[in-house]
Amino acid sequence: MSRAISLPATCLTLSLAVSGCGELPEAEWAALKELRKELRSRQSDRYIAEGFVRFQREFEELRLSYRRAAAQPALLRKTGSLKEELRRQRGAAETLLTKTLRTKGALRVQQAEDLIAISRVLDSYVPTLDPALRGPLTSLQIQLAQAREFWQREEYWQVTPLLEQARVSADALAEGFEALLGRLEDPRWIRQWKKMGQETIRWSERNRKPALLIDKFGRRALLYSDGQLKRRLNVELGWNGLADKIKAGDGATPEGRYRVLEKKGFSRTRYFRALLLDYPNQADRARFREARAAGEIEQSAGIGGLIEIHGSGGRGADWTQGCVALENPAMKELFDVAYEGMPVTIVGRFEP
Repeated sequence: MSRAISLPATCLTLSLAVSGCGELPEAEWAALKELRKELRSRQSDRYIAEGFVRFQREFEELRLSYRRAAAQPALLRKTGSLKEELRRQRGAAETLLTKTLRTKGALRVQQAEDLIAISRVLDSYVPTLDPALRGPLTSLQIQLAQAREFWQREEYWQVTPLLEQARVSADALAEGFEALLGRLEDPRWIRQWKKMGQETIRWSERNRKPALLIDKFGRRALLYSDGQLKRRLNVELGWNGLADKIKAGDGATPEGRYRVLEKKGFSRTRYFRALLLDYPNQADRARFREARAAGEIEQSAGIGGLIEIHGSGGRGADWTQGCVALENPAMKELFDVAYEGMPVTIVGRFEP
């Protein structure tokens, strides 16, 4: 009787084994879950959304199949197709992971290049804080700062829309800046400024004394003595420095022929050392009256004053109320050779 019972049982066991029954494919299931976890940690849903959604749907279907198989008695379990589907899904997950890493790598490189390019655009505009440009300039600064932060956190999907917004802000900035630069690129103004600069250099040669020429566009102070260029010094201007000063509070640095009225030592200025200029001079007052008569400025406006060349510069942007700022070592060097009555010519742009 024992033989009659054991023979069918053995056959049943062999039959179940051949048909793919028995133990659950726990290792395969665990490996697939780890791959899914890594896909999520790599933010595949952000970089290959369509493929990841399809994978998620098939993963959930597999989860149900696995649970149904786990609920069955081991001898009745048919896991052959489940194992095959797990192997297929694992291959699909590995492909998705490779695509994710490649996509992120390509974005990282491209976005790094874009951030550098747009940052260079920003750097070219930061020195001017003309009121008309403050909006797009501030927007661009914020967008770039946020984009850099997300890029460093490897959240490249967050960077893409910020770069798009930054390009719009950069375009608006460029358009506004072109209008601002119109005067600085006008051949008539350039010729006039060149003439003023050359006259200052010749004065220095005739009188064998130092004279200073400030090129606002180049943001440099050119110190001449005996008609020879002795030093080039970097300068920062008023926050609206590229414009020609018309009234008090406009943030513009004036243009014209000036003289040093007074040398202010360390104890007499909050900006290390300073050279007080004779702004407003007669030409400035005439221009102010004409602008007010033409309605270009309000009747209540004042002409302003206390324009200096002073220290405490080196901030990397135009920031004063209209003065010219130098780094302290450069200011000391200039202060030591300056004298009351020294000519200081300020022009929008100087091309020798």
